[in-house]
Amino acid sequence: PLKEVEEIFGIANVLQQFEISKGRRKLSVAGCKCLQGVLKRDAMFRVERNGQVLYEGKDVKQFF
Repeated sequence: PLKEVEEIFGIANVLQQFEISKGRRKLSVAGCKCLQGVLKRDAMFRVERNGQVLYEGKDVKQFF
């Protein structure tokens, strides 16, 4: 059977959350500092706090 393998591209810390304007909409953006590896736009993201998973998916902006 096929085995699902998770590959970690990078690790980052969220330093600050702020809002930007895109047309008439306001979007929340996380200002991150990459600690290890790289962050790819088309990759899946996992947001954790104290070992607890808060969000997992492609579109991180839905979380904030």
